Amino acid sequence: MGTTLDWRSMNDTRSTLWSLRSLRSLWRLVPRRGGSLLARLRAAYNCYQAMLFQKRDRHAEAIACLTRAIALFPAYRAACYRRGHSHFCQGDYAAAITDFTRVIDGLPGFSLAYYARGTTYQLQGDYAAALVDLTRAIALDPTNASAYCNRGIIHDDQGRVGPALLDLNCAIALDPQSAYAYNNRGCAYAHQDDYARAITDFDRAIALDPQDVIAFHNRGNAYLCQGDPAQAIADHTRAIALDPRRARAYSDRGDAYYDQGDVAQAIADYTLAIALDPQDAVVYDIRGYAYYKQGDLAQAIADYTQAIALDPQGPVPYYDRAMATYKQGDEQPALADLARARGLPLAPEERAKAEEEWEKLLLLLDKT
Repeated sequence: MGTTLDWRSMNDTRSTLWSLRSLRSLWRLVPRRGGSLLARLRAAYNCYQAMLFQKRDRHAEAIACLTRAIALFPAYRAACYRRGHSHFCQGDYAAAITDFTRVIDGLPGFSLAYYARGTTYQLQGDYAAALVDLTRAIALDPTNASAYCNRGIIHDDQGRVGPALLDLNCAIALDPQSAYAYNNRGCAYAHQDDYARAITDFDRAIALDPQDVIAFHNRGNAYLCQGDPAQAIADHTRAIALDPRRARAYSDRGDAYYDQGDVAQAIADYTLAIALDPQDAVVYDIRGYAYYKQGDLAQAIADYTQAIALDPQGPVPYYDRAMATYKQGDEQPALADLARARGLPLAPEERAKAEEEWEKLLLLLDKT
């Protein structure tokens, strides 16, 4: 939860790469060595233009300017760095990594390039490479709070909650005004089932940034896990108000309504979540279960079937559909679904409970 990546250290106003303005700024962008002065001036002008485009989130135009700058002066590391940032913002992570690597090859002591490349690897899901780069960034600049934070997120995502909390504590010590760090430390506490501390951190994140939709969403989930669906609904409703297209906020609010016993409202929220993200197999499955509880077996089976179509390797929808088809009186399809569910991979901690449920259903089927 809440793994939005923070580029503030790349926008540090103390850095000449990110705070240059006016003609003096343009002059400071001029590479000091290599090539003719005219080529260096033209390259710097293109880099300056790109910086203006980047401030307006016009990254395609920024990339065009920076590509011209690099063509004029191939060793222009500032231009490579900036172009990598624009590629990142456009979601072209492979191109961003190529540019950041080019910067690192020329400036192996530039910590922000390692941070930027590590963050990009992180978004690509290459956690091993991300950890190497973020650790190198921290070694070169131990004051980079965002590097600690992102490394902590990786540790947390991979189940290493102890190292995650160490890194996130460092991030907060370095930048106690970072809502991002508090939000992610709250997630780490939640993954330890320490919901009281998680909620305290989400409270702090929201106090620092009252528009932090992720913190509201995460706090809502923590309240639900703590057994407070009313507060969960309030937080998810606030998250939806801040970002009406946040599909998971609707489905999580649906879970809270379900826990309150309002199955109809839960189904309404699951339906909104599906409209926003029709590829989410999990939401089809949980809406199917809500229909099942309402006694609408046909709609439940339709939702389970769609969940299976979207994720054929997920065992839970097969089991749920088996229950619904059994209750409908279709024994052979139920047996077939149960067999498929038992043959699919399941996390070890979930396997024992699932096998118990499957055995109960199997006994029912054997008696018919």
